Amino acid sequence: MCKKHRYGVWWGQNMGMGLRSSGIETLLMTGDATNGCVESTTRDAFCNDFYVVTVADCCGDFDVGRHEFSLRKMEQAYGYVVQSEEIGDIWRRGEFLPAGPSIGPQPIPCGRCGRSGPAAPGGG
Repeated sequence: MCKKHRYGVWWGQNMGMGLRSSGIETLLMTGDATNGCVESTTRDAFCNDFYVVTVADCCGDFDVGRHEFSLRKMEQAYGYVVQSEEIGDIWRRGEFLPAGPSIGPQPIPCGRCGRSGPAAPGGG
């Protein structure tokens, strides 16, 4: 958890350095306002070269349509979207979610920052 000052948690923070120095490459996204805070943080994490997994049933929005649209957009552009049960199953088996360009499509440039990051499954 982090104290944040804008929709996305990356604004005004040195998140990347702290996460990387701890050996963290993959982030699980959860939270309120799927189409605002969660999507902004997801996009910025992707643009900062992290692998992103959004946990759909641990996110929410006042408008179900916006929530579902945002989940589809994040899966197409920024990383994986899964259910919490899938995360639990993977952890219980001692496995990790697939990450990196060697699995699936090649990296694609971020429309916001221009950097390449991991492509989402089915994205391209």
